[in-house]
Amino acid sequence: MNDGEKLSVIILIHNNVGISMTCLDSLVDAVSELDHEIIVLDNHSSEDTRILRQYGKFFRSFKWIQNDQNASFSIGNNLCARESSGRLFLFLNNDVFLKKYSIHQMIGPLLENPKIGATGGKLLFPGEKSVQNAGIRQMLWEHPSNYGVGALPSDARIQDKCERFAVSGAMLCTTREVFEGVGGFDERYIWGTEDIDLCLKIRAAGWKTVYCPEAEAVHCESATLKTTKSTASSANCSLFRKKWDPLLVPVEQEYVRTLKDSGIRRVAIFGMGTAALGMAKILNANGIGIAAFTSSAVKNSDGFFLDRPILPLDHLYKKSYDRLMVATQYFFEVESGIRDYDPDHSPIYPVLN
Repeated sequence: MNDGEKLSVIILIHNNVGISMTCLDSLVDAVSELDHEIIVLDNHSSEDTRILRQYGKFFRSFKWIQNDQNASFSIGNNLCARESSGRLFLFLNNDVFLKKYSIHQMIGPLLENPKIGATGGKLLFPGEKSVQNAGIRQMLWEHPSNYGVGALPSDARIQDKCERFAVSGAMLCTTREVFEGVGGFDERYIWGTEDIDLCLKIRAAGWKTVYCPEAEAVHCESATLKTTKSTASSANCSLFRKKWDPLLVPVEQEYVRTLKDSGIRRVAIFGMGTAALGMAKILNANGIGIAAFTSSAVKNSDGFFLDRPILPLDHLYKKSYDRLMVATQYFFEVESGIRDYDPDHSPIYPVLN
C-alpha cells in the first residue's frame, strides 16, 4: 500500500470478551503488512472489557472509544468512521475471525479499480465446513438474503469474483471517498439491513459492489445479538422496501414475466416462513398461482398456509403444478434432497440480482 492508503479497521463490541479476543487475535496477522489503525467502540458493555485494550501493543495504531449507550450498528460505525484517519475502511464484526490474507483480497480491487466502491468476502460457519455468506442477493420474496448458505466452501457457484447485489456488513471494505460520498450508514435502521442499504447507495452512485471469494473468514453470526429483534427487523424491512421499491419492484415483475413466458402458471413452494410469505405475495400479484406449500419437516397432509394446502414432499404428486420454487436461503443445503420433486428436476431458486 502506498502513502495515503492507510486502512482503518472499525469494530463494535458489546460484552462477549472472548469472541472479541479471537477476532483481534486474527486481526494481528491480517494487518501485519499494512499501514493500519484499529478503532474499537465499546458499545456500553456490562462486562469488564479492559483486557481488550491490551491488544493496542500489537497494532501500529489502536484507538479505544467508550460509548455511554448501546448504539445501533449504523450509529456506532458512523461515529468510528468520523474518528478514523485512513483512506480505506474495513467494517468488521467482533465475531468474525479473519484468514491472514483476506484483507489484501478485499482492498486490492478497491485500489486497482476506481469503479469498485465496496468489497466483501466468503464467510464460513464455525468449523469451516459450510458457507454462511457468499455475498447478498436480491430474491423473489421482498427482502434480500445471504447467498450460498450451507454450500461447501469449494462449491463452483461461489468461486468467482463478481458483482453482488450487496455484501455483508460483517466484513465490508470501502473507501472514505465512497463512504462519505453516500452519507455513510443510514441511522434509521436498527441492527439489520443497513449494510444492504449502504451497498445499494454505493451502486446507485455509480460504483460496483464486489464479492471476493478468496477473502475468507469464520463468522459466528450474531453472537453479540442474543435477543430477538423481531420488531426492529419488521421496521427495517418496511424502511428498506419504502426506500428502494422503485429499484426492486421492476426487477421482481420482470422475473415473474420471465417465468410466465416459460409457461409457468402454477407452482409449489418449498418453505413456510417469511420468505414464502413474500414470494406468495409477489407471485399472486403477478398472475402465478400456488398449488401447495411443503418443507422437509412436513410429515402429514394436514393444515393450510395462506389458504393453500401443506403437503409432505412425497405427497406433492396429488397436486398439479408446473415447477417447485424454493423460498428459503438454505437452498444449497436442501437442493439435492428436493430435486426430484420439481418436474424439471431443477427446483427454482429465484435469484434476481
